[in-house]
This record gives sequence, C-alpha cells and structure tokens, in this order.
Amino acid sequence: MHRKIPALLVALGVSIAPCFTLPVLADSVVETIDTTAQIENATKEADKIEDQAKKLEEKVEKRVHKERLEDCKEINVLKVRDEKTIVPEDGPSVYPVLLKGLPDRPTVAVVLGGGGLRGTAHIGVLRELERNNIPIDMVVGTSIGSIIGGLYCAGTSPDKLESESPKRLIRAYYTSPLFFKVLLLPLKLLTFRNMTGMYKSNSMMRALNTFVPTSKLEISEYKPKFAAMSVDLLRGVPVAITDGNLGEALAASAAVPFLKRPIFTERGLMVDGGILRNIPVSPAKAMGAEFIIAVDINDNIKPMTKKHFQRKFGSITSRLVRLAQHDMESIELKQADVVIRPELSGIGMLSKKIKDSDRAVRAGEVATDNVMDDIKAKYKAACVPYQKGASQKLVQEQN
Repeated sequence: MHRKIPALLVALGVSIAPCFTLPVLADSVVETIDTTAQIENATKEADKIEDQAKKLEEKVEKRVHKERLEDCKEINVLKVRDEKTIVPEDGPSVYPVLLKGLPDRPTVAVVLGGGGLRGTAHIGVLRELERNNIPIDMVVGTSIGSIIGGLYCAGTSPDKLESESPKRLIRAYYTSPLFFKVLLLPLKLLTFRNMTGMYKSNSMMRALNTFVPTSKLEISEYKPKFAAMSVDLLRGVPVAITDGNLGEALAASAAVPFLKRPIFTERGLMVDGGILRNIPVSPAKAMGAEFIIAVDINDNIKPMTKKHFQRKFGSITSRLVRLAQHDMESIELKQADVVIRPELSGIGMLSKKIKDSDRAVRAGEVATDNVMDDIKAKYKAACVPYQKGASQKLVQEQN
C-alpha cells in the first residue's frame, strides 16, 4: 500500500497540472495576440503616415512644378518636354557682352581660376593690382575664383576679404565635416537617397548671400562688371552668369560634381564651371575684354610615383580630372596678355586650414608683384593705338 502512494501522487500531479498550466498558457497566448495586434495597428498607422507624407510631398512637387512652369512662360527661355522635365530651349546668351570699347584705353578683365582654398591667392592678386592702379573693368571667375571675384565686385575690399572671408567660406562650403559625409555614403546608397552630391548647394547659396548687404545681391549692377562661369548639364555648354542673385550665381559656379549638388535655375542644371572653363579667358574676350590678366592657381603637371596611386584614396580620379583640365587651361591661357602663377605647392584644393589660406594670400601678392613690370609694360603698349587714335581725332577737329 505504501509503495503505491508515490505513484498515485505522480498520477494525481499529472492530472492536476493542466488545471494550473492551461490558464497560464491561455494568458500568455492572449498577451501574444494583444502584442501582435498592437504591432499590426502600429504598422498600419505608420503606413498611413507614410502615405500621407508621400501625398503631401507629391502635392508640394506639383505646386513647385506649376510655379516653375509659370516662371518659364514669363521669361520665355524654357520649354516643357513632358510633364516632369523642363529643359532650356535657347536660354540666355552663353556669353553676353558686358563691356563696350572705351575711347582712351583698352577694357581690362581679371580672370580668376578655380582651385579650392588655393583660390584665396586671388585676394592678394586683387590687392596688388589696386595698389599699382591697374584699372579693372570686369572680373570673370570660376568656382573659388567666382566667389572671390563676385564678393570683390560687390564692394568687399581685399583687406576685408582676407580678414573675414576664409573662415566663413569654409563654413559655407562644408556645412558638416566631409569625413562624416563619406561615412554616410553606404547608408545613402542603401536607402536610394539623392547621390548627385554630398552637400546641398542651396545652403551654400544662402550663406554666400549673407556676405554682402541685400542691396548688393543683383550682380548685373556691379562695377567692375562680373561674370561667374558655370556649366549647364542639360545643354552641355559653359555659361557666364552675369545677372541675378549673387549667392545663386556663386553656388552654381562652385557646385563641384559629387561634392555639391547641381543647382536647377532658369539657365539649366548648373555645376562647377571648372569642368569646361576653369580659367575662363575666352569667355572674358567674348564679353568685351581687350586686355586680360589671368590667374592660374593650379600646379603644373608633374611626374608621380606608383606609390602615390596605391596609397591615396581618389588619386586616380583626381589625376584624370587634372590632366583634362590642364589641356583646356593651356588653350585658355594662350589668349591672356599676362598670366599670374602664385606658388601654392603643398596647399590642397580641399584644405580647410586657415594658415594655408593666409599663405595663399601672400603667394598671390608676391606672384603679382613679380610680374607687375610686365603688366604695366604690356598695358602701356596696348594703350598706344588708343592714344594715336585720340591724337588723330584731335588733329581732325582742329582742322
């Protein structure tokens, strides 16, 4: 009898266990069902919010597109190819004439080339030209050349450009560290984000507009005359921007591919002018310049070792771009009367060091001073035909 008691208890326990475990299991199942329902409801709500966001985005896009079409009809330079594509038809003149001949001397243009932070050398060049009373009737710039040139033509002195601009320009161009932007590239690729450029150009445009008073934002009113070189991707042509908002023109001229996103304006889809006209001498001539001083801030092509391409990220692409630019620059520079070449070795295009900026300014001054006698001699020679013409006219008037 005593031996049967344990077995009986085991049997009793097995029979009673479901009475305790079933309610627990039931509660667990109910909780699981509730959690699943909550997840499903949350998912549905998220889908609804996403749909509403998409509808709102589409609505905004349609409204912006409609406004763009209305603007296009007013300015009569664009046409609609389909519902979503706007392309330039003829567009504004690629190189509008800015300067008319003067009676007593040739019109003078200073052409400022592109090259990143190295371009602060242009500040030193402009300062030395002013010190030596070299007349400047027009400034034509590309990328950093257009930024320095545009601010100068808007009335910013070289001294103020040197003391205030470098830090602000760096902040305006790099709104966040480049290192972080590179780290985010894989994530953007996975999420199919817009990868036409790592930085938005609109933020740079707004920042550049703060450099001058609001009354100085219309570039067609500048003296000296000013032109920012850019490239329209839709037509595949270089474009000289000579009117409109200063910030937009400068941002379009400095929208370096893959680094800055293109800017869509009434002129087209605009990117950095350095692609086709990094030192825009021929555009300056087309716009009326008769005596041209060009500033080349890029290094000459030098041999490189194999190790350079093995260790440095992006070195092959950089080399290819520089080779292509060098050939185009050579053609442009042959048309200039004087070429100024500051010594800028060791200063990278993407440098953000203020000491590099300061050294570039000094290099611009030294290089300009070194060729000042040549500038004055050639300019004096260029003035001779005008003086002869004035003398002949005076004789005719006296007779």
